[in-house]
Amino acid sequence: VDSCVSCGDTTGVIIGSGGNTHTYKGVDGCVRCAAPQAISTPTGAQVAAATCTTCGDGKYGAACDQNCDTSCKSCTGAGTTACTSCKPTKTANGKEYFRIKDNAAKTGECVTETDCKTASTHFPTITTDSTKICASCSDETNSGITDCATCTTESNTIKCLTCTTQTNKPNKAGTQCFKCQLADCSHCSADGVCEACSDGNKVSPGGSSCVPNCPENSSEQSGACVCSSGFASSGDSCTASSSVNLTDAIAGISVAKSSYALCG
Repeated sequence: VDSCVSCGDTTGVIIGSGGNTHTYKGVDGCVRCAAPQAISTPTGAQVAAATCTTCGDGKYGAACDQNCDTSCKSCTGAGTTACTSCKPTKTANGKEYFRIKDNAAKTGECVTETDCKTASTHFPTITTDSTKICASCSDETNSGITDCATCTTESNTIKCLTCTTQTNKPNKAGTQCFKCQLADCSHCSADGVCEACSDGNKVSPGGSSCVPNCPENSSEQSGACVCSSGFASSGDSCTASSSVNLTDAIAGISVAKSSYALCG
């Protein structure tokens, strides 16, 4: 006999009659389960219950008879860090945002929007299915930035403040982390290219280092040394630009030809 029993159906289905029955049933409060094994004993009143894998809201345990923490909508065990989701409406403590603590188990805690932002390692956001989560700064799935350690939210946009390793630096816009091991460099615009320096230093003309003073034939502009007109960056220096000299020479030939034509 084929029968379909819901995971939470504690009455179940009875197969057989008289004193020889097999009862297959669910678990009170269960929403997802594994079917019970077939009863092999042929005689007597035998009962087999499903194995519950997911209990209804606020409950956990094999019999779904244990209470989750009051801030959890669902959980896998006792305590504030065993939540798997948070209540969607404001509770007495306002802990609506789910922050993962164990990536493997997908469990975590429910926190307020303010608590989510306190350490700058996470940011509050709302997913496409309207779930409120407290995502880590490096969580790309939820608009985080790769390798970002701390961040802030500006006009609903995430801005990275520091990267996960000391050898990586964010750009000034805070949209990306780059490999940048340059001394005294606080921000990089590309791998190995400094964008801003710390401690009053200035970015060298080529962006390859931080210098206390701008070199000859350059001037400081917004914390960076910019080569003067007619000069191009060469490492930490500014040298005469060959392209400019070539242009001047061509211009001189043109003038000479024009003068010759007028005299002719």
